[in-house]
Amino acid sequence: MTTKFEEAMGGGHSEESGANPGGRSARSSRGHVVIFLPALNEEHGIGPVMDRIPRAELEAAGYSVSVWVVDGSSTDRTLEVGRARGANVFIQEGRGKGNAMRQAFDHVLRTRDYANGGSSDREFYLMLDADGTYPPEAVPEFVEALASGNDVVHGSRFRGRMEDGAMTPLNAIGNRVLSTLAHLLYRVSVTDVCTGMWGFSAKALRQIRLEATGFDLEADLFGSACLSRARRHELAVDYAARIGPPKLIPLRSGLQIALRLLTRRLNGPYTNGGQAAACTTPKGIEAPSPDRFVIGRRESLPPLQAVQHVGGSWNELDLRRNNHGGSFQGTDWRGQAGHEYRDQTQSGSTNHEDLSVRSG
Repeated sequence: MTTKFEEAMGGGHSEESGANPGGRSARSSRGHVVIFLPALNEEHGIGPVMDRIPRAELEAAGYSVSVWVVDGSSTDRTLEVGRARGANVFIQEGRGKGNAMRQAFDHVLRTRDYANGGSSDREFYLMLDADGTYPPEAVPEFVEALASGNDVVHGSRFRGRMEDGAMTPLNAIGNRVLSTLAHLLYRVSVTDVCTGMWGFSAKALRQIRLEATGFDLEADLFGSACLSRARRHELAVDYAARIGPPKLIPLRSGLQIALRLLTRRLNGPYTNGGQAAACTTPKGIEAPSPDRFVIGRRESLPPLQAVQHVGGSWNELDLRRNNHGGSFQGTDWRGQAGHEYRDQTQSGSTNHEDLSVRSG
């Protein structure tokens, strides 16, 4: 039986189906879907969210799928639950949802560039919260909207069904006010500027310039998408009560979001601090997917084998340390504020500034 999504995507099954260990299913000619789940102490929510991702439907439509848990240094079992379900893990450096997603976007885009070797496969990137509030079942609809030519797709909780108690009256009023402000500043139609469910084409995600550090991320995404003249589309999404205690502080977060909308509009798409890719090095990365260079932590590998080559054409990867310093500690690459580790695809001898790890 062919689903509505399969018909929209052209129908039929992929030549290879089924998921590989590490959260990535077999490569398919129709493209690849990357799902980001930002999380901070979401041990109770992240499992159900991952279980509800309709991988079989996406794969039947010809898409391969990978899932990344973007972790803000959780102290509970969030990472354990994510790993058990085969997710790739990205551990941010610093604090804040905005910082986490800027770093994760940068890392995944760059590593997929290396792994793809110039592949023409389409790639779609989605983000939704790991607390159970947004419906993973809507992922195929977002992919369909992106595949049909939209650059950015964002969900609207106010156009979908909202579960009783999912949003307080104060938050509802605040969201309406902020969406009205966004409409006035950017002269576009939007009903939910604070939505936590987004989709991007690879090209759009590379062009979006971000500065946000915290819960102003969505405002930054929206403003940057508008100013870069991306083709946007808003989809109705259902909204459920979150699993676990809330982390957002309404008044403070609302002011932060309003300020981000205003400063982004005044400064334009290319602000002084804005960047399409964050340079801050994450605390650790675990990516068991078979087509990536991995910079960061792999608990099953010796400390110096931080880069594992498991496919593709690269034979050697240099991890070059810049003049600001930095340190290699245990099984993690760790950076300090202002420190940067650059991945180079060139050979060379190892010295005090270079660490060259040869693939086995």
